[in-house]
Amino acid sequence: MIEVTYQREIPYPQAVVLSQYFDLEHVEYVHPRSFGRARMVATHGRVIVWDLEWPPIGRYFRLHSRFEQEYVPPWGVHVRIVSGALCGTESTTQLLRSALGTIVQEHYRVAIPNVPGFRTLVQRALVRRLHRIWEEDLAVKVCRGGWPGVPCAEAFRQEMMPAANDCSTRNRPFYAAVRNERLILRLPTSG
Repeated sequence: MIEVTYQREIPYPQAVVLSQYFDLEHVEYVHPRSFGRARMVATHGRVIVWDLEWPPIGRYFRLHSRFEQEYVPPWGVHVRIVSGALCGTESTTQLLRSALGTIVQEHYRVAIPNVPGFRTLVQRALVRRLHRIWEEDLAVKVCRGGWPGVPCAEAFRQEMMPAANDCSTRNRPFYAAVRNERLILRLPTSG
C-alpha cells in the first residue's frame, strides 16, 4: 500500500463541502477527464455504492471500479474501492471548520505495491490529480445539493437547518431542506 495525505482549505462551509462528496450527478460534467463517470448502484444506511468508469486511456479503453462510500458523522467520509481497478484502495476524509470555510484532510491508502521509487511517482501523481479535481470544483463554485445526497445525515441536517428561533436566511450563506432522504441546498434570494 502507498499512503498519501492531501490537505486543502476550501472557501465554503463544511456542510457544502460534505454535500459535494455525495453528489454523483456532477462527476461526469465537472470531472470528465480527471474522474470519469459515476453511476449509483445502491444505498444502505450511511453507505452509497456506486460504479466509476474512469477517463479513457488512449481512445477506447476505460477502467471500472466499484466504490462503497460511507458518511461518518458529523464531518467525515470513508471510501473503499471494493472491485475493479485499484480494488483495496481506501480513503478517509475529515472536514474541519476554518476561518476561510473548511480544511479538507484526505488520507489515501492506494492498493499499489510500496516500491520506493514508484511510491514517490504515485504520491506526486495522486496529489496533482486531487488538486486538479478541487480546481474543477472551485471553478463551478462547488456543486450543491446533488443526487443522491448525504445518506442518513440527521446531525448534518440539524446543522444545516436554521435554528428554531431564527427563520431568517438573510445572514446565512445557504439553507437546506430535507425531502424523502435527499438534502437540497438553496441559496437565499437577494432583497
